[in-house]
Amino acid sequence: MGALLETETSMTEYEEFNLQGLTLLGAKKYDEAIVYFEKAQKINPMFIDTYINMGIVYASIEKYEEAEENFRKALLIDKTNPLVYFHIGNIQFIKNNFDKGIESYNKATAYGYEDAQLNYNLALVYEELENYPMAIRNYSKAITKEPLRPDFRLKKAGIYINLKNYEEAIQTLEELNVYCPDIFEGYHLRFEIYCVLKKYEEAEEVIKKSIELFPEDVSLVYDKIRLCNIKGEYDLALEIIDEAEKMEGSEIELRNLIFERAKAYAQKEDLEATLENLEKLKALEDGYIDYEGRYFLMNAYLGVQNYEKVLENVEVLSYETEQSSYTMAATYYKPFCLNKLGRTQEAKALFEEACKLFRMITIKEPGNMDAYMFRVLCHKDLKEYDKSMELLDYILVLNPKSAEAYAIKSSIYEDLGQEEKAKEQLATAKELNPLINIGGEQ
Repeated sequence: MGALLETETSMTEYEEFNLQGLTLLGAKKYDEAIVYFEKAQKINPMFIDTYINMGIVYASIEKYEEAEENFRKALLIDKTNPLVYFHIGNIQFIKNNFDKGIESYNKATAYGYEDAQLNYNLALVYEELENYPMAIRNYSKAITKEPLRPDFRLKKAGIYINLKNYEEAIQTLEELNVYCPDIFEGYHLRFEIYCVLKKYEEAEEVIKKSIELFPEDVSLVYDKIRLCNIKGEYDLALEIIDEAEKMEGSEIELRNLIFERAKAYAQKEDLEATLENLEKLKALEDGYIDYEGRYFLMNAYLGVQNYEKVLENVEVLSYETEQSSYTMAATYYKPFCLNKLGRTQEAKALFEEACKLFRMITIKEPGNMDAYMFRVLCHKDLKEYDKSMELLDYILVLNPKSAEAYAIKSSIYEDLGQEEKAKEQLATAKELNPLINIGGEQ
């Protein structure tokens, strides 16, 4: 009690004003906080904390010029104060002055600032600048300083995933599971990576462990359902979906559960049930378009040769403003369906337009295989077989294991009445992908 009383009575008036100002700042009473910091400044204009606190208040209300002015005043009192350089660096980053921000952070570090937040912020900046080695380096430094902060490892793993450096990503996420075992994302991302790598046993092990830890988490159960579909365990997937829909909070994954049910039925070749579930997916749209769902719905109607319904979904897919596999599919399937419906002149004009569009895309993105495939199909439907074959030869140079390319070649040879060559190409396609849908619509 005596020590506390001595501390309270020894606190100067300007220090007390700063304490009161910080309390108001914590309560988000910014204008009132400034009043108290100004009182402290009048009493002792050489107390550095006042200017630092004023700078923080102005930064909190996005008055960055005033904030930086106060931080600069603090440097006049102590030009080696690391905290001040840290705050100035933050202001520079907010103003997109990355070089100046990095310079200020380097000074903060040189003068002894060791808070992990500096390295984390610096990593975010380097990531935005696409300097990934420096971003990883700073995330690693932040992790060393605060190993229990999960966001550091998640961001580091995110870079490795984007760079397709999956082994490093897995190692980082395994560390996250050790230090922060209650973080859902660590298990989910490892699961995703193992699926990409087709390491399904490892994926199953991760999802089993995560569900043991979080038995009520429907999102993890959804991951398990996805894995069942990937592995061809469709009946099991359908059973788990029925169970998942009864779980508390299942509404957050309702769309995904319906989608996975549709995919399972599609693989079981139950087109009626597939269409029923994809139509349910469409019914969930409320102020947005589920482009993925509409794309699958379009393909399902192609499977039953309901070209009017295909055209309905093609129109919706065309709404997407950015070029994507969905808009490219819509560009091709519109004339395809018109042709099937006997509107051949309309179809011909649209196929010709589509050829030009897909050619522009492939010139801009020579590795875009989707665009090349649609370009091939347009030429094929225009009966420009030589051009189709020329493009298919290019595709097979880039990807010699493209079953789809061999399947289209087979179809072209069949159109040309060259049955032996058609069978040859078909055999190669099936050898590369036994599940390829040769007999269905393009």
